[in-house]
Amino acid sequence: MFLSLGSGELVSARRVVAMVRDGNRTYVHLDDMSALASNLLPASILARSRALLGLEGSSSGKDTTKEANMEKKERME
Repeated sequence: MFLSLGSGELVSARRVVAMVRDGNRTYVHLDDMSALASNLLPASILARSRALLGLEGSSSGKDTTKEANMEKKERME
């Protein structure tokens, strides 16, 4: 699985150690001790990644409407 960090950047989920939200940015820490920054919320990164895989309609226990609203809010900021 790949995570879509926005602006066309993808990273393999196997490489991700942690995602940390700090202010208006999410830092994705990787297994090689590097970090990538994204303006998206962690939930939005998940929603975009699921959409990339075509899983937006599958049951995950998450409210996809809430995730879509968070993405819309981020774009407005």
